[in-house]
Amino acid sequence: MGAPVESKKLGAEKIDASKVAKSSTKNCSDQEPIYKEASLIESIRKSNLELNIACHNINGMKSNKHKIELVYEWAIDNKIDILGLAETNISKKEGFFMSKDLSRYRGFWSDSDTAKKKGSGVGILVEERWERHLGQVDRVSEYMIVANFIFKQLELMVIMVYMPPNNKEERKKIQKAILERYIKRTFRTQTLIMGDLNCIVNPELDRSSNMKCSSFKRDPILK
Repeated sequence: MGAPVESKKLGAEKIDASKVAKSSTKNCSDQEPIYKEASLIESIRKSNLELNIACHNINGMKSNKHKIELVYEWAIDNKIDILGLAETNISKKEGFFMSKDLSRYRGFWSDSDTAKKKGSGVGILVEERWERHLGQVDRVSEYMIVANFIFKQLELMVIMVYMPPNNKEERKKIQKAILERYIKRTFRTQTLIMGDLNCIVNPELDRSSNMKCSSFKRDPILK
């Protein structure tokens, strides 16, 4: 199954604590958040915490209930700890019953848009070892679900989204919700945003030869 995999090693950001310590251009109150972040990342490195995280557009589950079984087997084979699923096109209740027999994962689902046959609904599968670290799951809308994991040294906020390609207003709502959570996060919180954004990330790579890059507008969360 050709779903993309991302190995996310927490604390991989390169912050040189020695450079922070040598800086004398700011007063102590200005430097305090920088010291806290450097200290947090150093603690994460020492804890050796590593998660394999992936996302996949499953393109509907209702018409083919075997899809979730195939995804489950793929996740086990690839040792995935957290798997986001986009465009499930099912309700939260349907997701619960479809995933309740997945012995090594627990599923969390948003409802789909009842006014649409396809193009909505998201979910997250969490491997059993990491479920004990799971705090709150926030089903923001039919296009966004947020799972918060609590560890000794940090909190991890995993945001799974499906951006409807032809609904500008809904896209704006989703991006606003993402930015609000990112701005309000604590200094201990690492944020991971994944999903099907239905947009062009790099116009230089994705455009055809007769299209101009200036015609593309990036979504704010990609800037």
